[in-house]
Amino acid sequence: MSRPRRYTDAEIIAATQRCVLAHGPAVSTTVIADEVGMSQAAIFKRFGTKDRLIVAALCQAPEKLPIIDKLREGPSEAPIPEQLVELGTELLTLFRHLVPCLAMLAASGIDPRFLSRPNSAPVLGRKAWTAWLQAVQDQGRARSFDAAAVAVAFIGMLQARPFRELIIGDMGLQCSDAEYVQEVVDVLWAGLGPPEAR
Repeated sequence: MSRPRRYTDAEIIAATQRCVLAHGPAVSTTVIADEVGMSQAAIFKRFGTKDRLIVAALCQAPEKLPIIDKLREGPSEAPIPEQLVELGTELLTLFRHLVPCLAMLAASGIDPRFLSRPNSAPVLGRKAWTAWLQAVQDQGRARSFDAAAVAVAFIGMLQARPFRELIIGDMGLQCSDAEYVQEVVDVLWAGLGPPEAR
């Protein structure tokens, strides 16, 4: 007799995410188990509770966010606005995935305060952006500014578009994501760039 297939945590998490995004956070664990192809008991043995399973499915682990590693490398020799556009486009693409997950997490009733822990992806991301922007200043490639405040502002401007589209239904922007990021960077750099860049 052959042994039953062993499913990885990543497969279970991916299936759970699909189910929660399709049916909402009240989706039955029976539906999730059917999607994965294993029993509810086996899922609970692995994750303990439905809440833990949903958190694992809806919250990106920092090690699964390559943009954090890119930011930690610091600015390259390329022009800063070009790097901001590249990194910003990657971040906006990530937010297109994360905003629906965070909306479902909020709808689940699970207390979201764990997202503000020092080792959480949102906090590590903010710190990585802050350090990257501080390095730009330290290299003399921008005027002096509060790197932490600008990091939060930049993250917020990029998160705003998918948030407004998904949560509010505001589909009024006709530009592409790449054009949107370029506009945001142009405005931001007009204020932050060294005098010769303005």
